[in-house]
Amino acid sequence: MNSFYDNGSYSDILLEINFKNDLHCFEPKPKPETIETIYAVTEKLNKASHINFKFHSLLLSKIYSKTSILKWVDIEMEFFNVLLATKHANKVTKNGDGIKKVNDQLEYLKVKLVQYLTIQENEFNNTFIKNPLADSFREEIKKKRNSDN
Repeated sequence: MNSFYDNGSYSDILLEINFKNDLHCFEPKPKPETIETIYAVTEKLNKASHINFKFHSLLLSKIYSKTSILKWVDIEMEFFNVLLATKHANKVTKNGDGIKKVNDQLEYLKVKLVQYLTIQENEFNNTFIKNPLADSFREEIKKKRNSDN
């Protein structure tokens, strides 16, 4: 997303975002920092008339749609729904590339999610504690168990 803020555009295999004019329509630039601000900024970008927001992936489109409404999504369920729709479309067109494309998109999305979670864990660790996030939860569970005894 840094290229979006630096160049006014972002593109990958899942989506494309381009400003029709320039970034000056947003002051300050809407750089998301928490999961809540990501939803707010994405919703603002998606509704803005001076921004082209285009999904290259039915999977991401479905995930975004459900997440923006419910603030939660079962990615696996959406993946299987898109696979079923793709399988049906492939029967009509006799083309098997669609399922591979959906699988590739899911793999790409998983990589991006792991990158995001790693950044979040590092920021959390740098801000609050110096242990990995999982260790912190284990410590809290131990404290709870010890206090119950």
